[in-house]
Amino acid sequence: MSLSDMTCPFCGSSGILPVIYGYAPFDILVRADRGEVILGGACVEPSQPHWKCSACGRFIYPEEGDGE
Repeated sequence: MSLSDMTCPFCGSSGILPVIYGYAPFDILVRADRGEVILGGACVEPSQPHWKCSACGRFIYPEEGDGE
C-alpha cells in the first residue's frame, strides 16, 4: 500500500504525512516547512511512529497502518 492509498485509522482522513527521522538534509527541511513531511528527530528507534494524520494530528504506527 502506498502513502496515497492510506487513510487514518482514527478519523478516516487521507491526509497522511510521513515522519522522517535522522538528520534532515536541506530538501527535507524545505518539505517540512511546506507541510509535506513531519520531522521526527535525530534518534531512530523501532517503536516510533511512521506517519501522522494532518486532519486529527494523531501519530500512526505500522501496526495501525499498512503493516510495514
